[in-house]
Amino acid sequence: MPGHRRVKDIGYDDEDGDDYYSDEDGDYAAGTTGGDTYTAEDKNNFATLTPVVKAELQAAGLQASDREIEDALWNYYWDVGKSVNYLKSAKQPKGTQGTGGKLPATKEKAKSKFDEAAERSAAAKIAGGE
Repeated sequence: MPGHRRVKDIGYDDEDGDDYYSDEDGDYAAGTTGGDTYTAEDKNNFATLTPVVKAELQAAGLQASDREIEDALWNYYWDVGKSVNYLKSAKQPKGTQGTGGKLPATKEKAKSKFDEAAERSAAAKIAGGE
């Protein structure tokens, strides 16, 4: 029973607050995530890669703000190809994604062997007078 006593004596409603959190750690309540904490190397990567992504988007006929491009580069760990693909898919109109700007042509479903057999059976019944 000593283990039960130990759990029972824990003070969950401690007025002193949480020992693991302090207001000096960051302003998480205000919704900031430390967006301006880029290193010199990060800023150099942005300066170098943002124009490359912007040029590829313009070649595709799309535009994105510098902030959107920087967010994509940051999220994809400086991968230009993935960033461009993400921004292309985000910037294309919803009905034309993946089709190069054209709406896909509707294809008729190919008939299966079962469908053909059912049609022949129906045609035979009609021809037989049933």
